[in-house]
Amino acid sequence: MNDLPATVAAARSGNDDAFARIVAHFQDMAYACAYGWTSDFHLAQDVAQEAFLDAWLHLHQLHEPAAFPGWLRRIVVKHADRETRRKHPAFLPVETADELPSAQPEPEALVQAAEQQRRIQAAVDALPEHQRIATALFYLDGYSQQEIADFLELPVSTIKKRLYDARNGLKRRIDPMTRQEMQAQRPSQTDEFADRVAFFVALRTHNLRRVKELIEKNSALLEVRTEWTVASEGYFWPLGTTALHWAAATGDLALLTFLLDTGAERNAADRGGEMPLHLAVRMGETGAVRRLLDAGADVNASTKNGMTPLHHAALKAKPSMVELLVAHGAQVNSRDSAGHSPADWAARKGRGEIVDLLVGYGAEAPHDAPVVPYRAARVQPSTRTVPAGPQVLGRVLDAAGRPLDKAGSFDAAHSVAIHRATAHAPFLETGIKIIDLLCPLVRGGHNGLYTPLAGVGRMVVMSQLIDSIASLHNGRVVYAGLQHGPYTPDGLLLAWRGEFGVDAAALKQKVALVFGEVDDPAATKQQVVETALTISEEFRRAGHEVLLLVESRLALTDGTMAYLRANAVSTPDAAVTILVHGDESAGAEPPALADLDAVISFSRARAVAGLWPSIDPLESHSKLLAHPLLDASHRQVAAEVLHHFRRYEGLHPMVESKGLDGLFYLDERATDEKIAIRARRLHRYLTQPFPGLETFTGQLGAYVPAAETVATCRAILDGVYDGVEEKEFLFVTSFGDK
Repeated sequence: MNDLPATVAAARSGNDDAFARIVAHFQDMAYACAYGWTSDFHLAQDVAQEAFLDAWLHLHQLHEPAAFPGWLRRIVVKHADRETRRKHPAFLPVETADELPSAQPEPEALVQAAEQQRRIQAAVDALPEHQRIATALFYLDGYSQQEIADFLELPVSTIKKRLYDARNGLKRRIDPMTRQEMQAQRPSQTDEFADRVAFFVALRTHNLRRVKELIEKNSALLEVRTEWTVASEGYFWPLGTTALHWAAATGDLALLTFLLDTGAERNAADRGGEMPLHLAVRMGETGAVRRLLDAGADVNASTKNGMTPLHHAALKAKPSMVELLVAHGAQVNSRDSAGHSPADWAARKGRGEIVDLLVGYGAEAPHDAPVVPYRAARVQPSTRTVPAGPQVLGRVLDAAGRPLDKAGSFDAAHSVAIHRATAHAPFLETGIKIIDLLCPLVRGGHNGLYTPLAGVGRMVVMSQLIDSIASLHNGRVVYAGLQHGPYTPDGLLLAWRGEFGVDAAALKQKVALVFGEVDDPAATKQQVVETALTISEEFRRAGHEVLLLVESRLALTDGTMAYLRANAVSTPDAAVTILVHGDESAGAEPPALADLDAVISFSRARAVAGLWPSIDPLESHSKLLAHPLLDASHRQVAAEVLHHFRRYEGLHPMVESKGLDGLFYLDERATDEKIAIRARRLHRYLTQPFPGLETFTGQLGAYVPAAETVATCRAILDGVYDGVEEKEFLFVTSFGDK
């Protein structure tokens, strides 16, 4: 590719056609490299596709366009290594045998082909790793030795030597078959591979012209589903969705109209059964909802938990959306899997105007009483006043503030209320049980929310913290971040609103975002934080509790944490509470984050066990748990809960496999059995359904007062609930209410 630097530079500036030319040129090379690592023809194509999508998403990080071949190879190797580690054999269920296409080759031919592939793979696998990759590249025609050298970032002489050694290492009878099989599997035989990559790129950039070209060329792309690499990059793009889902969620009416007119499936469901209409309603995209309904989308389609678009509209308190759906035939008395109608959900959420609207359309009056959300209470200021100011200078006062000298009385107009150290609890109450109990955020302090793990719910917890600050405290949230590639402020807002359920009104009225670029110089990054803190301080002066969310990449910029520690203000009336979030590990933080007041970390084991939020109770911590500012009963309960969890960490493998009888060998068996019983109940009680995720879970979400959490844990520790089945503790708010 003679014009590679110019083509890469064009692609980096947003030219999708230029990137398509890069894919077309390097697709076979990426595939061959992937095959050299995976020894699997089909997996190699998947790896190559993921690598190109990854390369496009991070092309801005490649500063030298001529270095693209070697940079791409490193991305391929990363994905190949990941796929090889997690690869499991796939089995076809026996009951699906009759559904196989009739045009399949005869069984004997399939066996022979499989055996040939096995022999070829065995021969190539026997080569050293560096020879495997060179061999795979060699057997694909069209690349010069110089191009292979650039891709592997090696001298041409080294490539020649590796190919010579590799050919000698392969048996002569295998060599022709290897070339034949590699040629038969290479992606460039058809345009399917390159078109699929280009399609995802065009959707991400809302390039309608390119989308039209690709679908006119290959209509099968209409139903192609987003894959892990696509969905995991950037803040918003759900997994397993079609292009129509994407257009509906983002409100891209031009794209939506084209897809519908071209024959896209109106009622395609994602993994949770959510269809484009559900997603458009949830995102509040009225234009997309109307267009989908006019095109024949099923207004009464239900998700896997039985929710219809009308359920979503009722939950999100959108009267105009309710009217639009009913006008198109939505059934007002439809029931979800738990038996709740849209009016039931509106009533449970305390949204009387939606209930009245639905009842007016013929819905049955709900029986559920509204759940009144609590507000984090402030300590009431003292009503006692004492004289203050210049008038007390040189004077002698008693305990009540009365004069003890004979210099006359004080002016009552200049008296002030008794000063309190804080008008709040010392921690910023979040309503999230496990946080408030075991790692309470220090109000006005410097706290952390991080984990290197993916898929454990860090973004979910962050989103619910935003919602809780807005709803419990009538607070304000300021977010300081860096955009890079697909990680943009718009994408973050989409994710908060669409995937994590933060109220759209709250995002508009109570959240501010300050962003820089990931490649900005350190001085500019610090300005991002300075701007965010200044905005936060103004909100605090107006009497609002403020949560300042700071990406760890910003917090780790030289001087940033020192600036925040010196300038963030906390007063009795309001405070700026800082929460740094990122992919650091609790206990192995960079020095700048090593002494935070509280840290929230996450547990893969809790996530796998379905204990959400999957916050790690043993890795998370807060200085308040050892500070007299925190109520003594709270500190005592937290210490006992942690003791139970630490002991059960050692007991649980035996209990999980053999039950309590498996503890027969312990000296203090009776005591340890009680610890096991209560630790398991505590683990389950500290799960929680969140208000923003009701359309996904089908469960009414709520925040729980910290005092109630402490009291319930006290009762569990005291054995009050030893006789209650464990499952009754899962995802409850007030104990006993599912």
